[in-house]
Amino acid sequence: SDKALNFKYKFGENYWFNLEREVYERCLNNVCLDDLILLMLKLYFDPDSNRTVVKARTDTLIDINQSWKGNIIMTEIESAKNMGFRVSQELVRQKKGNKINSYKQKIIGALTAHDYDRVKEVILSLSSYVGMEFPFFYTFLEDAEENKEIAMAFASALIDKTKDNKKEN
Repeated sequence: SDKALNFKYKFGENYWFNLEREVYERCLNNVCLDDLILLMLKLYFDPDSNRTVVKARTDTLIDINQSWKGNIIMTEIESAKNMGFRVSQELVRQKKGNKINSYKQKIIGALTAHDYDRVKEVILSLSSYVGMEFPFFYTFLEDAEENKEIAMAFASALIDKTKDNKKEN
């Protein structure tokens, strides 16, 4: 729908990023959305951006990318999203919500640099920190570059809900 991809962001004096146009161009040229997903994940931490909107658009891009690729790892993507939400809840429950953004930034930074070994290290560290096993991680280990959407979905699902609640109050 029009709202699912409606996102514009000003990067400089003369450049506006239009998500909808970028997705349509990639669709016409049969190009995956990996770079757009990483860009949106980076914009999540920009103080001038609306995190709720950026997260919603990023989730949409991940879903579109998966349907275009036709991968059969959709269950792993869903598992990664669910684990991201569960990890966030656990960290908030432990009153360590500040760790959520820290781990999210580390994963996104490593994905942006295409440093998949670092992504693995950060996810393993987080798994140990919260004392949870991540079932999706084994698929990611098999071929990290091919299955990077799993890590993208996991990072996108790491959200500190306490900050949103504090802003509303």
